[in-house]
Amino acid sequence: MKRKSPGLIAPIPVALWFGAFFIFCFSVPRAGAEQPSHAGTAAASADRLSEVATSKYWHRLLHYKHRFLGGFKSDVDEPAFFFAPGGKTDPLAELKATIAAFARVETGNATGIGRLRQIPRCAFPERFRYLKSLGLVAPGLAPPPERDCADFREWKKGLAAATATLVFTSAYPNNPPSMFGHTFLRLNRGKREDGYGKSDFLDYGVSFAAEVPSSDSTIKYAALGIFGGYYGYFAVMPYYLKVNEYSNSESRDLWEYDLALDADQVDRMVNHLWEMFATAKFDYYFADENCSYQLLSLLEVANPDWDLMNRFRGYVLPGDTVKAVASYPGAVTGVKYRPSLRKKMLQKAHALERQRRREFDDTLSGRVPVEKVRDVDTLEALVAYLNYVKFRDAPHLDEEGAALLRRALLQRAKIRETPRALSPLEGRSRPDLGHYSSSVGLVAGASRGHGATLGFVFRPGLHDLLNDDLGYEPYSQIDFAVTRLVYDVSGKKPRLDDFRALDLTSLHPYEPVDPKISWRFGLGVGRMKDLACDTCLAFNTEAGPGLAASFFGDRALLYSLALVSFEAGRALPKGSRLGPALVAATLLAPSGAFKALASARAELDLFRNFDRATAMKAAVKFALDQAYALGPAWDLRLLTEYIPRASSGANGYYEVGLHANHYY
Repeated sequence: MKRKSPGLIAPIPVALWFGAFFIFCFSVPRAGAEQPSHAGTAAASADRLSEVATSKYWHRLLHYKHRFLGGFKSDVDEPAFFFAPGGKTDPLAELKATIAAFARVETGNATGIGRLRQIPRCAFPERFRYLKSLGLVAPGLAPPPERDCADFREWKKGLAAATATLVFTSAYPNNPPSMFGHTFLRLNRGKREDGYGKSDFLDYGVSFAAEVPSSDSTIKYAALGIFGGYYGYFAVMPYYLKVNEYSNSESRDLWEYDLALDADQVDRMVNHLWEMFATAKFDYYFADENCSYQLLSLLEVANPDWDLMNRFRGYVLPGDTVKAVASYPGAVTGVKYRPSLRKKMLQKAHALERQRRREFDDTLSGRVPVEKVRDVDTLEALVAYLNYVKFRDAPHLDEEGAALLRRALLQRAKIRETPRALSPLEGRSRPDLGHYSSSVGLVAGASRGHGATLGFVFRPGLHDLLNDDLGYEPYSQIDFAVTRLVYDVSGKKPRLDDFRALDLTSLHPYEPVDPKISWRFGLGVGRMKDLACDTCLAFNTEAGPGLAASFFGDRALLYSLALVSFEAGRALPKGSRLGPALVAATLLAPSGAFKALASARAELDLFRNFDRATAMKAAVKFALDQAYALGPAWDLRLLTEYIPRASSGANGYYEVGLHANHYY
């Protein structure tokens, strides 16, 4: 998630940034429970200090990870976060130095820890509370005077957090860093003292993001994000701003998971938020140390019984983190769906009868003045559409659109009728119900010229057009590093059959009110099955726009893509080929479990010598793929394809493959 400016809205006049941490599992008395002092602060035994220094909760507060070759290292990349010179890699030394720092009698902001120049107990309130509960800080040592921690106390009072909610935003394919979705927390305020109901829009959202200079290009952002070239911070802002950003401006659904955290657990989490803001920063990586990863570490401080981060190795996807939290029995007390502004607008537009829909279109085009519209449902749809366009084309509507919105609102205010009640929108993108993101599969197949083959497919993520769409955006594909290896039974040798570095497909059914372009991008290495040397490999990439239309209540989708395709390989006559490619396909989903995709593809090679008789003959491919989901962990697929090979003069090629895929 990209954060362009350091100035963020917070409950105090100071921006709120903080980082997160990893976990190492050792037994320790449950955090928050008062423990008797073994020997007092000054006389704590070496064994006692060693026990605490290896405890789970201490490691979480300091964000220690167990290193591959032994030892520990904190995720925090700010030296001021540690009291000991070697505190980043030495939990015991950091514990001793922390106890000594808390024992010093200091007033005001003399020590100057972090950018707020705080004394130790103000900069690290959760560390202080935890060590005091274990008897490692003198029992008679009172919390600092109000004047010493004024910033912290004012900030915490402004949040007034009573409960917490984990929020998932659906994927946003048009922005690469957001194509996998996003997660953040919402800190929910308690009940209002005046007895009126509260609005969750006035709660606060907590997110982690890379701090990116506004001058950085998209390419630079992607490169530095992959290799940890930015620092990441946490930010806090009113929840309504997050809704405006995701649900309204980017038309993304929000799924809100209320968490089973009691008041003490929320209090610990808020204390740790302040610790992160005061001194911490983190190297930011798109793949693993990203927005969702750091939120998990925050939840592990709130509830030490949740071991969430150990589930992930190599990369962290937002939807998988939601699954990890929801997998704990009782961790989620309720789920709320907040549909995007676009979906709510389309629902109102689709509900109009034919005559009212014509009036809606004529008003938008200017053929009918809005003052002549008397139907309340038409006016509701007009206001919804213009509000949607206002957010879509932010920061504001054009002058003509803004004037039309004002006139529509005035006309709506004159009609004292209640609009027709619409059924609540139901979303299918709830991430904890979807299939797992990674998969491995076994393949048994046969092809012309090669006979029987056995194979193995590894797909780190995420979702393709044949997967059940429950838990994901429909009509979308996001696959990366998909590798298929096969063993030729007759030839008795293995070979690489296909490697897809990245496959992105976003299909948008045509909507006259708000038409969107479908598109596809692919990059990888694969066999050139239309040539006589059909086991020869070539680098390939393709990209292009398209159109789509849905039928039978979204159970059928027809789409067409106009692509530019490029391949490079030794088996090609000129070493490479470039040309246009046209794809026409039908995607059928008669039930949630079964899907079928029939497609035809034709492409030209513009590098061929046009004097040859076969120069302008297109390479054609036909395919019929079917899939049946056996739940979130398994599916079966039957893939068939036929290539006439007219342009190469070789016999036609066919291939059939049966896949059994396990998702995890």
